[in-house]
Amino acid sequence: MSHSQTAAANVLSGHPAVWTWDLGNENSNCTLPPDKESAERWLEVMTGALRAGDPGRPVTIGIHMEDLEEDRLIGPAEAARWCDLVCMHGYPIYADWASGPTDPHLVPFLALVTSWLAGGAPVLFEEFGLPTASEDTAAHPMLVDESAAAGYTAAVLDNVLEVGCIGALLWCFTDYATTLHDRSPFDEAVHERTFGLWRADGSPKPAVASLVARQGRTRRAPSADPSWIDIDHAEFTADRRMQLGRLYGRYRRLGVPDA
Repeated sequence: MSHSQTAAANVLSGHPAVWTWDLGNENSNCTLPPDKESAERWLEVMTGALRAGDPGRPVTIGIHMEDLEEDRLIGPAEAARWCDLVCMHGYPIYADWASGPTDPHLVPFLALVTSWLAGGAPVLFEEFGLPTASEDTAAHPMLVDESAAAGYTAAVLDNVLEVGCIGALLWCFTDYATTLHDRSPFDEAVHERTFGLWRADGSPKPAVASLVARQGRTRRAPSADPSWIDIDHAEFTADRRMQLGRLYGRYRRLGVPDA
């Protein structure tokens, strides 16, 4: 497999459309390494193969909130050892310890915890966003109206800059075509239909303006030792879900500017 990765990277070596190589999107939702040694070896081989094919190009891996809530063997520390930057994905609609679907503090909190677990490595918040309601889905509990999604997008972008993220990416470009709504998985996963910044007809949602208004802003240096983190890594990993919820409460009380 490493030979094919090197060959693919070599074909695109230096191409201006490639910013970073990503080893996968939320890999732990598909398969888990058999053990930590295998996880480290896979990261070593894959990052080495990409660097051999495209020297100087950053490499990352798309870890997500569940990799903090559970030990899935490739988390922030492992990513930081082998990658050039650490990523995180997170959504308040999937966190029962968030304050609601438009909670703008969850994403910066996850970024700070990720950086802490990764020994202070730079964090790209590679996925955040909200699914929006339409006329036929307005009552769905995971969906919010487009204006609320725009306000959430604006607040999160401001907050991730405040805590020192190197950037943030929205999930995603466009809603799925309505002709797919009655097909699996969208017939049941209704919320997956409308995460887009643009509607299926190509028109922009209000959240696009939130992005445009924030072009060119400069991030701040992250806090090296947030005072609200009152445990060490071993205490965190001993009970991840409990500690995430507890630390989030402390972050909201002590770590949020002007809280």
